[in-house]
Amino acid sequence: MDDGTIFAIIVISIYFLIRWIIESKKEPTTISPEQAAKENISGSSDYIYKVNERPSLLGGTNLDRFFIECVLAGCEDFSIKKNVEKATLLAKKYNLSIDTDVASLFEKGKEAHRKVSTDLNEKRLFEIRKKEREEADELNRYVYFRGKEKRIRMLTDSKNKLLNRAKELDEFSRKMSQGVARQSQKELNWASWGGAASAIGGTGLAIETVRQVEQKNSQIRAQNESMIRSTLPTTMKALTSASDCRRRAEEIQKQIELFNEKMLGDQSTDEIMKHLSISNTSLEISETGAFKVSAMVTVNEPLYIFGDVPALADGTFIAHVMEGEQEVGKAYMILPVDGVTTRTGIVGIGDGCKLGNTYSINITPYHLCAIEQ
Repeated sequence: MDDGTIFAIIVISIYFLIRWIIESKKEPTTISPEQAAKENISGSSDYIYKVNERPSLLGGTNLDRFFIECVLAGCEDFSIKKNVEKATLLAKKYNLSIDTDVASLFEKGKEAHRKVSTDLNEKRLFEIRKKEREEADELNRYVYFRGKEKRIRMLTDSKNKLLNRAKELDEFSRKMSQGVARQSQKELNWASWGGAASAIGGTGLAIETVRQVEQKNSQIRAQNESMIRSTLPTTMKALTSASDCRRRAEEIQKQIELFNEKMLGDQSTDEIMKHLSISNTSLEISETGAFKVSAMVTVNEPLYIFGDVPALADGTFIAHVMEGEQEVGKAYMILPVDGVTTRTGIVGIGDGCKLGNTYSINITPYHLCAIEQ
């Protein structure tokens, strides 16, 4: 084998290697099994099934499904022969053996269905309780902060949430850019390919090779530009949102700095409560036994500290839920971040009630303070 032949083999090997690298960067097309079956391409290795999109069969056991289908088919009276025949076919459908008669199997199915229904209901109630606990935890986060510390904690948490969101959006944008860079194809070096072709087949082959390489590069550039254009709006939106989050965080930091200069009055909770009133109280009871108390707090008389400094009221109330003379539950009700200067709503969540029972609500102050407006 002479040197020219060896060189040609090397050039051709490099060509196919580059083609393999380019093709390997293409993402396989993803379709559903239904579409694959429709297009008769389920055996193609170029397609990946979305397994997680297969419709799942809801319900419980085969015995439970047998019972449901019997009810839907109107097969509940087994003194009628056609009902017996239909139920027997359904039992075979679900691979159920009939030990005595189909009526007994139907009763077993009814019990299985009752158990499945109970389990599903308990799971549903568990999810409701979980959401209620999360909401209660969020409401009660600032119960024990007094004076100016409550607002500062609230504002600081809001600021940190915005800064964390800005970091998430920045990271998202960075990953989008990295993804585009990874998927972008690198253009071929026409000079190298042209020189190799010239060595193998002369000037004519070199010119044709350069033309093909340039054509391939044009396709690569078009694909890369299309990919950049398709991701650019999402990336820019994320970066703009991140910038907006940081701007809002800076504004909150300025609020904190200004609030630090506000004076705190020395009035007691009872003295401040004389300026306030509670109205529009309502009670909502959940099927889990949790309850939500809502009310309005109104400033009836202007509040001042140190004689003539206009002030706002801030702090926390307690809602006592009573059944007769007995307290069955309580909930903390925290004033919003800016306290109250005229009128505002408060909400609290607790546990211990039952649907259908009659309750009364007594809202009392837990701790209150007066702060310069």
